[in-house]
Amino acid sequence: MPSFLNQDDLMVLSYGQNDNTALDQISKDEVLEAYADKLGDRDQFEYNGNSRKGWELALEVFSRMQDNKRTRERVSRLLNKTPVETVQQVDRVITLCIDLGFEDEGRKLAA
Repeated sequence: MPSFLNQDDLMVLSYGQNDNTALDQISKDEVLEAYADKLGDRDQFEYNGNSRKGWELALEVFSRMQDNKRTRERVSRLLNKTPVETVQQVDRVITLCIDLGFEDEGRKLAA
């Protein structure tokens, strides 16, 4: 061991190399899923005069996940709790589902 490094220096240099195994186990899909869930819990977001529903943003985030089966499960769960009371709302949900590749989930809502 070089003499210019004391025990404290070595501890600082090795910080996080073996202790962050939990961080290494978090996948991109898990982060996206948690983020989309929180977006879906909010009614709407406003920015610079534009307004978007939370479920719309959540669908867009879900579309970035890699695990197709899990994504479709989460999208179905989101759509089941999304209030659709008018024909316009149903059309908006179906259109967004089709645009993002969730045709089957959109069809289930239309049925």
